[in-house]
Amino acid sequence: MLGLGRGATGKQAATSGGFDAIPRVGSPTAPGTAGLRVAILAALLLLGLYTIFDVARLTHSALSTGGDASGQGQPAQTLAGPVEADVVRLDTALQSAAAIAARFPNSPMDAAEAGLKGAHPVVGALALVGDEGVRAAAGDVQSADWPAAAKAARASGHSLWIGRLKDDDRVFVANVPAGAPGQPIAIATASFNHNLDALSQSKALLAWMVVTPDGLVLAARGRGGVDQTANVREALSIAPDALHDRAPTGALPDGAPVSLTVRPVDGGALLVVTAAPRLAATAPASRISADVFDLVAPLVVGLMLALLLFFQIRRAEAAQRAFAESEQRFRLAVEAARCGIWEWDLDEAAS
Repeated sequence: MLGLGRGATGKQAATSGGFDAIPRVGSPTAPGTAGLRVAILAALLLLGLYTIFDVARLTHSALSTGGDASGQGQPAQTLAGPVEADVVRLDTALQSAAAIAARFPNSPMDAAEAGLKGAHPVVGALALVGDEGVRAAAGDVQSADWPAAAKAARASGHSLWIGRLKDDDRVFVANVPAGAPGQPIAIATASFNHNLDALSQSKALLAWMVVTPDGLVLAARGRGGVDQTANVREALSIAPDALHDRAPTGALPDGAPVSLTVRPVDGGALLVVTAAPRLAATAPASRISADVFDLVAPLVVGLMLALLLFFQIRRAEAAQRAFAESEQRFRLAVEAARCGIWEWDLDEAAS
């Protein structure tokens, strides 16, 4: 039992002033508020970590699907390997033929036949062309316009030229020697069609082809008549420059929309292009909507919880201030009245 009276008669009288100290009773304390603050900080930290990881996941997903939306990256790489091996073989054989012809100028046919054997089975015919005209030609020549091919090769400015002539479906490959005036140019007719057979059993692709950087189709397989086209505008309804985009798309000659995967060959001397069915426009939109919801929903919930904890802290701090003010007023009133406070134990009749 508590008692209030004048004088220092309390059980725990103060030594100065003759009055008892007024004890503090339970109140909202700082540790409770500190716990709420820690909870808010922890929630915000977890929210930030979740946001970082989710954004990284979405970025990775966009990058992985952007350039390979239909899972055709592996077939394109599978085709690029053999094509690059054939290009290296062609270049080596042509260089060898030109070097032999320069060393033995009186035996140009031997040089042409040596180059033809070195590039078999990619090459159908090989010729050595000098300033004065064709020096020698071996293989299935079929009235090829070798001087026109040599002129186009020189005009290209590249050491290795791959292209076609007007009104000629054959693919010409030429090695242009640098800084060697008078040395003949070795030119061959080549075919990359045998490389395309490796993907003939693929059910995921609608078309696959080998093209030049300027969009000339050298070899093609697939549906919709792509094998009858001369360039990528006809085959895929796309500009040559657009082949270098991150996620190129196009359409086959029959109008079928396709997603494209492009792989460079021999440092960009050629390009391998594969075409797979393009997903409907609504599919990516729904996927994006789902990803955005997965990112935003936890953020909203986390922010609501953080706001709730914040308001709880404010209420706790307000209650603590009100209690402190009330206690202070009570203390001032007791001290002004020169009262003391004591405890009386009724059971033991002691105070």
